[in-house]
Amino acid sequence: MNDQYYMLSEIKETPDIIKNIFESNIEPIKEIASKIRNYNPRFSMLVGRGSSDNACVYGQYVFEYLVKISSFLSTGSLYLFYKNPPIYTNGLIIGISQSGETDDVLKISEYAKKMNNFVVGITNVENSSLHEITTENTIFLSAGEEKSVCAKKSFTTSLLAVLLLASFLSDSKISLDDILPPL
Repeated sequence: MNDQYYMLSEIKETPDIIKNIFESNIEPIKEIASKIRNYNPRFSMLVGRGSSDNACVYGQYVFEYLVKISSFLSTGSLYLFYKNPPIYTNGLIIGISQSGETDDVLKISEYAKKMNNFVVGITNVENSSLHEITTENTIFLSAGEEKSVCAKKSFTTSLLAVLLLASFLSDSKISLDDILPPL
């Protein structure tokens, strides 16, 4: 089968996967939001590469708009290549990786945890390295395997996970009807 076939079939799966997040992941996301609220971070930093980096850009807007917290994107090269990361504490660090194995997302998440920041992982793969770092603060996308080259289901569900986390932190109300139009 060609990539175009997989892409179209995976796009068609997306509404069901979004419904699944509302049915199975809302409570864990609410629990993480509650812990973050108790932690009371001064800022949020989002970490991702590839399509996950685009989800981070969206997250930056959502966190600043809904949560009213300064947000920025990480610079992976400071951690991996220059080995001279900034020193930061009392932050919310959100690592987004479809595979849970993206090198700089892992390095930054590990470093952030060592610096006593609150670290959340958003990944599509249970038992991934990102899950090992973020343990009970992991949001699983449950999007299923991506067979097409382009991430679609995991990208869309990453956006949704970020939106849900921000909405619970800000006490905004969001429902499945807000996300999916009636079919």
